[in-house]
Amino acid sequence: MNLSLGKDGTATVTEDSGNGAKTLFGHWADSGSQVTVTFDAVEGTPVEPAMVFQPAHDGLQAVTWNHASWGKVEPPPMKKGFKVKQLYWLTTGP
Repeated sequence: MNLSLGKDGTATVTEDSGNGAKTLFGHWADSGSQVTVTFDAVEGTPVEPAMVFQPAHDGLQAVTWNHASWGKVEPPPMKKGFKVKQLYWLTTGP
């Protein structure tokens, strides 16, 4: 799973569980103890429920997500990385 948080408040979440990559776009908000990503509506599909991440071991851990879309297994903690204009977190598969 990759989480990209733009300085402008935009967010991108991508995951490939082995059946092809899924990418959703939205916006993020930091409450101080959690980062909540709310997804943009996609025409013809129900709006994806928000995902919530908490700080964990020098990165972020998904704590709330739509199990039907993203799977029931807790994603591994994401480690911090940097790009020129944004901050992102990523996991590496087993």
